[in-house]
Amino acid sequence: MFYRQSAFRHLSLFASLVCASLNLSAQETSKTPPAPVPPSQRLLFGYEGIQYNQATLPDSLRQSLYDADMEHFTKQKQIVDAAVFDLYAEAEAKKQGKDKEVLLQEWFKVDEPSEAEVNTFYEKNKERIPVSLAEAKTQIVQFLKQQKVQEKQKTLIAKVKGEGFFELLVAEPVAPIADIHFTGYPAKGNLNADITVVEFADYQCPHCKHAVEDVKKLMAAFGEKIKLVYMDYPINASGISRTVAEGAVCADQQGKFWEYHELAFEQQATLKTDSPQEFAGLLKLDEAAFKKCLAEPATKAKVKTAENEALRLGLAGTPSFFVNGKLVNTVELQSAVQALIK
Repeated sequence: MFYRQSAFRHLSLFASLVCASLNLSAQETSKTPPAPVPPSQRLLFGYEGIQYNQATLPDSLRQSLYDADMEHFTKQKQIVDAAVFDLYAEAEAKKQGKDKEVLLQEWFKVDEPSEAEVNTFYEKNKERIPVSLAEAKTQIVQFLKQQKVQEKQKTLIAKVKGEGFFELLVAEPVAPIADIHFTGYPAKGNLNADITVVEFADYQCPHCKHAVEDVKKLMAAFGEKIKLVYMDYPINASGISRTVAEGAVCADQQGKFWEYHELAFEQQATLKTDSPQEFAGLLKLDEAAFKKCLAEPATKAKVKTAENEALRLGLAGTPSFFVNGKLVNTVELQSAVQALIK
């Protein structure tokens, strides 16, 4: 992250550089921050004598506003972290009778990475490193040293906040809850569960293929406690994703949606216009009924309706997951579900 220099004029250059890279997920052991203003009470603008708030915006704009608020909140936390760290460093330097810069250098002194560490890093990342180990070694050493400094930074900032004197007074934004129209789309798990996970994906999207494994892990862990719904969002310009999605609608009519779904992602690299018919044969579907289904306007309409729902929600890419109406990224998926398990 980068910040305007003017925002840190009261901080030393070294402390600013140190804190700019702090992991913002460091846990704050602090007093409870003030309750955020509910979306329904947050006035945004007036038009023709009527005042509008966050809750009255369309779902797509509510999410965009939340994203902007979270970005601002994250930057505020970074500035707070930098300020708290600087205050702590000043106090410790005075307490120990040392120059603050000397103390900072002591805190963040790290050993040189070993040959084994350098070699291991190169082997794990050599597909992304376009040069030999000998050519990359200097940069790898610098990177590994930076990682060690960051680990020390995380530990120190957590210690500072854990001493009981810190209180965050900036309220975290509240994520909007979308009303997703998913009735009639494929679902599995506990269909009567209180927790509903909705996935929007594209059959040609590489990240969606990776997400298949994440969903399998999710279902293995919480399958009896969640309902998983799948909706198509064919954003690939080739048109093949849409055709494959229409085939999935027809497979669903014969009770084989999930088998078709997994097969389509398994063969993602070779998907083509004729793939739906090939999958129907591999899955031993009634191929005549399948072919008839593909030609029906209702089949195309179902995929289009799911796509329109994704657009209404303001989704910019795939895969996109909602947990009880809250948009979450793939990394947060399991923790978001776990938080709702009673």
